[in-house]
Amino acid sequence: MNITQVSECDQSGRYVYHYCASISNRNDVLSGIAQLPFRIVSKEDLDMLKKYASTDDYKVIGILSLTYLGREFE
Repeated sequence: MNITQVSECDQSGRYVYHYCASISNRNDVLSGIAQLPFRIVSKEDLDMLKKYASTDDYKVIGILSLTYLGREFE
């Protein structure tokens, strides 16, 4: 699941973040843009971001950096 394809929620007024994450079983990092229907304010929110950024091929085990870019209005 791509993080920008979260379709089960209302996508108006999404919070936009840039993230850098570490990937399990690899010595790699992943970075991307996240458009989320919720604001990240807690560890549970970070865990949700890790879930959305993970795929069948890799699992995000930690968020190394997170930058709030603003809010998107459609």
